[in-house]
Amino acid sequence: MSVMGTKMSNSLLIWARRAFTPINPFPLNHTWVTTYQNPGPPDGFTERFPTDEHYWYCWGDLHSGGDRYQQPQPYRVWKGPANADLRLASCICQSCVQSNRTSPAWPHAGIEGKYGHNGVCHQVANRILWSAGIQQDGTALTVEGVRGWQLGWDFFGGYGYRDDSSNWQEVLGRCMQLGPNELELIARMNSRRPRLRSEGAFERVRSILKDVLKDKDRLDSEHDDGFYDARKHAIAVNELAHRYLKESLAVLGKKDFIEHFGIELQGESLPTVVDPEVAALYERLEAKAAA
Repeated sequence: MSVMGTKMSNSLLIWARRAFTPINPFPLNHTWVTTYQNPGPPDGFTERFPTDEHYWYCWGDLHSGGDRYQQPQPYRVWKGPANADLRLASCICQSCVQSNRTSPAWPHAGIEGKYGHNGVCHQVANRILWSAGIQQDGTALTVEGVRGWQLGWDFFGGYGYRDDSSNWQEVLGRCMQLGPNELELIARMNSRRPRLRSEGAFERVRSILKDVLKDKDRLDSEHDDGFYDARKHAIAVNELAHRYLKESLAVLGKKDFIEHFGIELQGESLPTVVDPEVAALYERLEAKAAA
């Protein structure tokens, strides 16, 4: 898995923190990637990126050293450092910029469309982490294991666009040679989901998800047509995620539900699969770029 041209290596650090709504008792994790440690308070991460270092926003905001909602406290790396091909990572996704006036999708690792349509932060981070190569267990490095990763994977797939890997292959093809081994790994990673002990229960949960995703496709289309602003679209998607979890809980029971999703359903609180604050932020940035 080498990038076209001269190879340059470095280490990637994966960060995870509570999503932007700290008062929500059902917080999922935002994830992002850097090549350097947080300098710590009082400055923390700043817009003055260290020379030759990289910060990938991953469809999020810059996180400062004074962020009291960071998990765990204080700022600590969730996973890494992982040796990576930095030139490949930078080709997959431009670093140190939150948006790009000439190509709005570029800082999102080539995931096109509005935030929350074809992916969110987990999918962007997973694309960047591809540059770490094949791991000892034969898989690609991802954010698998952060809070809510399974729910995000169900809604968007490992690399965005659910089971359709054509966009991901196109983005990778601009940066590296794709052979049979790489294509097989993409397919295997995109279908990487924990199985349930009961095959019948697994199929029933997948059937629930299929119906929910049909409704999400409708919401995405209506959002594109201007029926919803970004915040309302995000809330509507989160309501669908809550429906999916609630109906899955009825099928699985509490124990198997927690084992499968890695989270516990918190009453009527909505999971933040698509963060309304991030959605509104990028809607503003896109409007500014288009002006």
